[in-house]
Amino acid sequence: MKAVRRSGSSACCREPWIDRKGSMFPTVIVYMTIVSVMLGLCGFSLHSMLRADRTDRQAMLLLATLGRTDSQLRADNDVATLQAVTATDIRFGTADASVIHWVADRGMLVRTESKGEQVQHRERFVFPAGTTLSFRTELPGSLVLQVEEPSAFVAYPTAGGGGAQSGKPLPKVPDGAGRRPPVEIRMKTAVPPTGGAG
Repeated sequence: MKAVRRSGSSACCREPWIDRKGSMFPTVIVYMTIVSVMLGLCGFSLHSMLRADRTDRQAMLLLATLGRTDSQLRADNDVATLQAVTATDIRFGTADASVIHWVADRGMLVRTESKGEQVQHRERFVFPAGTTLSFRTELPGSLVLQVEEPSAFVAYPTAGGGGAQSGKPLPKVPDGAGRRPPVEIRMKTAVPPTGGAG
């Protein structure tokens, strides 16, 4: 039996792109570009998740502190008489001569209960960094605590309670940056305050 001889060399059976020198370089560049895009998307997604988590934790802190402040402030108003109000502090007096003093300092409220020279109890109500707090009266026998939430467009310092740094002004909010309406805790007082808290 005669052996059948295949016509043509083995080179003709090879794919034409295999013999092209440098043909792998564009392919590697394409793969690297795809991987880079995927890594960028993963990084952006991770950053968005962390920012959303930080926003959620800030909102939970604000709501929790608002609830504690509202409950304690109303409890003090029920058992004591409001004696003095300024923008940064208020003072209640009780029947047994105790004094309840609230002080607003940047993103923090400090409640001090004392009798004479002895401090009986002190408590802090820490709000998110950048929160602005102020007291005021609008009508005779009324008390308002105004809480302005921090701007989402500003990175506030986190050192100290509520981001308060004595002697340093808060970062300025950019022009045109939207802010949420302030939250207000309103209550009626037994006797209208007659002077400022010292």
